[in-house]
Amino acid sequence: IFTDSFLVLYFIQLSNNSIIPYASYCMFMYTALVITIYVVRNYIKSYARVYVLRLGMLFNFIFFFLLLLLNDKMINYAPLLGIIYGIEEGLYFSVFNIYESKISKTKLPNYLGTYTSINAIMSIVIPIVFGSIMSFSGFGKCTIIVLILVLLKLILTLIYKDDGKKKIIKVRLKKYISEIKNNKTLLVSHMVSFNNGLVYAGAFSSLITIYIINVFKTGFSLGIITSILSLVTAIAGFIFAKYIKVKGYGKVIKIFNILTIICLILMMINCNPVTIIIFNFVQSVAKPYTSLINSNNLLAVSNQKGIKEKYKEEYFIIHETFIYLGRIVGYLVFTLLVFANSNFINNIIMMIFILFIISRMIFSLWLQNIIYGKK
Repeated sequence: IFTDSFLVLYFIQLSNNSIIPYASYCMFMYTALVITIYVVRNYIKSYARVYVLRLGMLFNFIFFFLLLLLNDKMINYAPLLGIIYGIEEGLYFSVFNIYESKISKTKLPNYLGTYTSINAIMSIVIPIVFGSIMSFSGFGKCTIIVLILVLLKLILTLIYKDDGKKKIIKVRLKKYISEIKNNKTLLVSHMVSFNNGLVYAGAFSSLITIYIINVFKTGFSLGIITSILSLVTAIAGFIFAKYIKVKGYGKVIKIFNILTIICLILMMINCNPVTIIIFNFVQSVAKPYTSLINSNNLLAVSNQKGIKEKYKEEYFIIHETFIYLGRIVGYLVFTLLVFANSNFINNIIMMIFILFIISRMIFSLWLQNIIYGKK
């Protein structure tokens, strides 16, 4: 919540509405993330991976502590901050993906839906708190709250027990890449990851946050909007966990991607508070649903025979690599906002992201059909 919304707002405010500092922060962050994943790749096959998780939380604490110290000077250190946060994300997701993939196929939809609902419930209160404090007391006070939360996360990793393997087995990326060439499921799965990087795991979310900031201006308004929409997401997550079945995933992907595109077109025609709210209301359901389905399918592929036994760690390393490549492409398009001094150029950028969403929908449906057959 903090890094995806309020940190963006503060970057934009400090840089007099220039996106260059924030874009450079993101580029360095995602590059550091994928490099870190490759550096620790052999540890995630061993008993040492729980220490990788703890080290990630330590870097998380360092990142927010630096934000607190630098405050309004943070844009001068955007690349450094991006590198530190990227290392943290790389360490964290190297391990988190492995742990999450252990959940059984039958329990996975319920877990993912419940996970989304809990996050959304937290998102109802926290944005109002952050927005109020940022508007009336400043960015630094928000950072203190986040530091306390990160400290709690660090403590939780200390009590976490790992059931990792007894010895280090080296990751075999060359063999796995050869496996991809002969396995359509793996190739399509990683193309889904690439398209996720283009859209929800990358620049698209930042683009929409900037649209909200430009229309509503203040951190308090951003907090109110985020909190209200988080309530919708919490309800949507509960419905997904209890009522959405695998046979309906294809229809869900089509419906919510098409609704997203329609809302984006409305924003292109007339970007105002009404169209922004309509879009974000749709996204409060569309984003979690399509992301949950993709997560379910990607984890299902990781647990297929052959991959689960030989290449699970390799699968997630390449998964993060494809997300990274998508993010880089997305943020290169995002930086075109520097030249967006007219509605025409804004609309061209939005049209490019609409094409990204269409591509994401096509590959998501393709993977769905490969795993479960046409439904």
